[in-house]
Amino acid sequence: MWQKTKPVIALFLALVFTVTSLSGCAVSPAGGAGDTLVNPFDTSRVATVRIIMEEADWDSLKANAFAKDYYKADFWFDDELVPDVGVRTKGNASLMETVTWKSDRFPLAIDFNLFNRARTFHGLKKVHFNNGWSDPTFIRDVISYEIFAKMDVPSPRASFVDLYLNDMHLGLYTMAEAVDQPFLQRYFANANGNLYKPEVMAARLDWTEKDAYKGFSMYGMPMPQPPEENPLAKLNIGGGRLMDILKALEAEDTIPAFASANQSQGPAFSPAAMMRNYIEAAGLKTNTNNPDHSSLFKLLDVLNNEPDATLPKEIKKVLDVD
Repeated sequence: MWQKTKPVIALFLALVFTVTSLSGCAVSPAGGAGDTLVNPFDTSRVATVRIIMEEADWDSLKANAFAKDYYKADFWFDDELVPDVGVRTKGNASLMETVTWKSDRFPLAIDFNLFNRARTFHGLKKVHFNNGWSDPTFIRDVISYEIFAKMDVPSPRASFVDLYLNDMHLGLYTMAEAVDQPFLQRYFANANGNLYKPEVMAARLDWTEKDAYKGFSMYGMPMPQPPEENPLAKLNIGGGRLMDILKALEAEDTIPAFASANQSQGPAFSPAAMMRNYIEAAGLKTNTNNPDHSSLFKLLDVLNNEPDATLPKEIKKVLDVD
């Protein structure tokens, strides 16, 4: 959705990454946009990507995968080096499956800008690497993004890479650009609006401003209200209820949000409270220092409250229908 311009709903597809060590490479570090002749998203080839990090950090990343903490590493794209990048796990279902099956093929995110605000990689601040956990073809991301692009729908660029991490060969991954500020600047004349990541519950768009702030005082503290079971506890992810799967794996406490859903601890974990947290924390990706959700709330009001007779006219005022 967009603030100060027409709201746009940006849907994130989970993408992932992983890589390995390269020693004895006498190549100059990339300081900015990199070699302009190199296209990181050339789908006619499979680039070799390597991540070099301390073994202790790699062990910590694996042991604390759900924390999604950043670790410092060096990033190689073929023979191009970007030193001191941030590496973390990413994803939801793909990450959970990786941990469950005790695999090293983690979905990863790379932040080129984290430790050096002046650094990018071919104009990119972040890229995501998809391990293809639920896609045996390994081509769905790339093809779907290309289809959206041909329909003039803003979509990430993506390509195929052969990933290594230190001396470990992790195999084929999909590399995709992150949907962030540089992405917005490529596609929109006015990139100053709000970018939201659709999180669980909030992404259903079946709520309004009143719902988001129900049960909260003007100071943002939860007001007393009857405990209610969190919908996350009933979430079905295809193989059964999420909480049942976590219990079977004895992992219901590994993810704080899911542990809270299982405990049904009352007001602090009510749907209203969670929606508010998603909007103002995880969901909002730009303008986080001075959030203004008025355009989002206007869109939600029209979607949920506008009579059928006037909806076709009013929706065009708050949504890029085409």
